[in-house]
Amino acid sequence: MATETCNISFKVDYTSSKPIKSAIAYYKNKNGSPSDPYIEYNITPIPNSSDIVKLPFIPDQGEYELIIELMDEDGVAVKETSSFKIGNCSGDKPKVSIKWRDNSGTEDRICTTSNCEEYVISANYSDADNNINTVEVFMSQDNGITWSSIISNLSGSTTFGTGALSAIGKRLFKVVVTDLSGNIAESNTLSYSKQSGMSKFYSKTINGISCEGRGDGPTNWDVYCFGREDFSLSNTDLLNIVNGFIRMRTDGGTPEIGLSKSGSGALVLDQVFPVTTLLTVSYGAVGYGTYPSNGYPSNVIPAVYRFEYSANGTTDWTPFDFSIDD
Repeated sequence: MATETCNISFKVDYTSSKPIKSAIAYYKNKNGSPSDPYIEYNITPIPNSSDIVKLPFIPDQGEYELIIELMDEDGVAVKETSSFKIGNCSGDKPKVSIKWRDNSGTEDRICTTSNCEEYVISANYSDADNNINTVEVFMSQDNGITWSSIISNLSGSTTFGTGALSAIGKRLFKVVVTDLSGNIAESNTLSYSKQSGMSKFYSKTINGISCEGRGDGPTNWDVYCFGREDFSLSNTDLLNIVNGFIRMRTDGGTPEIGLSKSGSGALVLDQVFPVTTLLTVSYGAVGYGTYPSNGYPSNVIPAVYRFEYSANGTTDWTPFDFSIDD
């Protein structure tokens, strides 16, 4: 079976006080005759330091010697010798994995205190061709939907820190390794999150209830009371959390007290939505007696809903009960 050929790329790093006039790559197969000439490739345009240079297509397999020559405007030339291999590219992809350094585990980490410590992650990577180009560290704060690069190249070290969590939320970490042949390997992910300092129970009294009496008085009255109020569970007098998601697990509504999304209908069990979503509480009850002093509806049972909160809307759900009373 034919062995795959490789596209050979390399990075040119140099420091020069004068402009570089020419850049030439010389290479030849070490398995050939010692008298075989070097193939000469003029690198154009002349690369800047840290630029990636790609050689022309090389059809023959084998181990190659590579010489890079840079010449400045005064005719002073410097040469650097290295090597590369052609063939079997598909089997020479890099490998990478990450783990917690303190116990070599990969479990999810959760901080429940006000001051969260920093953890160190170990990155283990290798490449059969020994031509790894970059080891980049990425972090996601939206459960892996988007990733941002936090370390462009983990050179000279195989560890990096998570940083101390100051805000409620979840961070995912991964490492991506790229070799000079363009092969890319992506590690597993590690999770570190800070949960909210939540209570198990929150309560709200409905504001703005108005009543009217209907009857022939002064004691024979039906008293009709109505109320409607918009609010958010993220309010400072309730959860006091502006980031994250909630879902209703138990509908605790009563005949007198109901809860819905503001302007968008009924709440649905297990539907996930932002904690800042505006909700509407509706109240309607009937009393009997002297109006207005003694006719207010009595024995109205509070509505007690069971909710759960999650920083990312997917995992680490924290339950709490929410009571609404008149």
